[in-house]
Amino acid sequence: MWSFTANLGNFGAATGSRAITEGYYQGVVQAGELTTTSSGRQQIAFKLSIASLGGAVRTWWVGIPRNPDDNVLAYWRSFAESCGFTAAQLGTGEVELTEATFKGKTCHFYYLPKNESTGTREKLSPLPPNVWAERKTAHTQSASAQMGSALREQVPQGMPAMPPGMTVAAPANGAGSRAPSSADVMSALTGASVPTLG
Repeated sequence: MWSFTANLGNFGAATGSRAITEGYYQGVVQAGELTTTSSGRQQIAFKLSIASLGGAVRTWWVGIPRNPDDNVLAYWRSFAESCGFTAAQLGTGEVELTEATFKGKTCHFYYLPKNESTGTREKLSPLPPNVWAERKTAHTQSASAQMGSALREQVPQGMPAMPPGMTVAAPANGAGSRAPSSADVMSALTGASVPTLG
């Protein structure tokens, strides 16, 4: 039996997990819980808290190796490197891995959210920090280029910067051109003089 005292007045009710967009994130390992798959394989469920998203939590699962040649060891290697362990540290022969090995470590990963329309499952891929940084930069640049392209597509090509016939006179003091007033624009568009309220 358990009990505790708490003030719940400072919290809103939890309404489910926070939606996270595709991208490159850092998460702090909060826990590594031993679980069992439906097929009976033991695995560790690592809970990762993402500070840049207000502490949103995602889980990454990895099986316990069944033998020294189990391919799951490649995933353990990826996770260890994503948490900052170096190839030199990991390549020294057998190492003991425990929850304490990872708890509190910052790991680097690529996240792809679940997409029901395409049948894609949520994917969390641990990456070494240097690979993560390179891919994050490329991802950010690609997203920026796509956004710029989308904005250019929204502006009709060959559209004049100012309506035809509109000119902007330089100020008398020669300090450069002035921005057209609303009266200038209306006059150029309609061909009629528009009084300025003053």
